[in-house]
Amino acid sequence: MKSLTLLILLITFSNSSGLSCLTTDDGEPIEEPFVNSDDVIEMLEELDSLDYDSECHIELGIDYDAQLLTIQFTQHLEDSMLKDQDVQIDMFVRGDKIDDIGIKYNILEYACTVNKCELEFVKKYIDWFIDADKTELPDQLGQLILGNNKEVGE
Repeated sequence: MKSLTLLILLITFSNSSGLSCLTTDDGEPIEEPFVNSDDVIEMLEELDSLDYDSECHIELGIDYDAQLLTIQFTQHLEDSMLKDQDVQIDMFVRGDKIDDIGIKYNILEYACTVNKCELEFVKKYIDWFIDADKTELPDQLGQLILGNNKEVGE
């Protein structure tokens, strides 16, 4: 009887050792018209999860011109090079003149190794990510392109 109990415990622990990562019901990325941060968090809190053996990944993409938010999860990011707690930010900027530089598209990717940790990351950084096109970042990028001693527009 003791060996049967031990066997059941071992099976239970071996089956629950996976990392729980967010996913959609159909396994497809989410593509939604631009929404506010509370809507994004609520949408993610309602998602299912799958068990994985390695890091959970989430990638948020915002097209500011098209007002479109895209969210991809671990199953779509299998080729990602990110490891636990790595963050990657890709910004696509465009402007006809140096004083008209603006962020057109942002991608934010994160990897982590705690159950549903990608949700906690989104809760912490979604407001900054959505508003990144309204920050001083485009001006700072212009200064980087021109050199530290020049103001954008000079």
